[in-house]
Amino acid sequence: MKSLKFAAAFGDEDRNVEIGQVSGSIGLLHIYVDNYFAGSINCVLGKWVVHWVVPTDRSVLQEYYLMDDSEAILDHLINAGWIENNHNI
Repeated sequence: MKSLKFAAAFGDEDRNVEIGQVSGSIGLLHIYVDNYFAGSINCVLGKWVVHWVVPTDRSVLQEYYLMDDSEAILDHLINAGWIENNHNI
């Protein structure tokens, strides 16, 4: 299984994130945070979308200035060359 691993800040804690391809699927990726399944990524109507098991709310600050968790995950995948930019991020 091909995977991408990196450390990410969740609140005041650093956590290990792993994004891996699902065997036998076409384009489906799973997100694991500290070895627990946290969500999936797939292409819907030509746009990459992150589906979290437990969605997190965007704060007003994130809305205007920062990437949220989904955008950060997609940014890592773009930088690693796994996916192309959505052009809508």
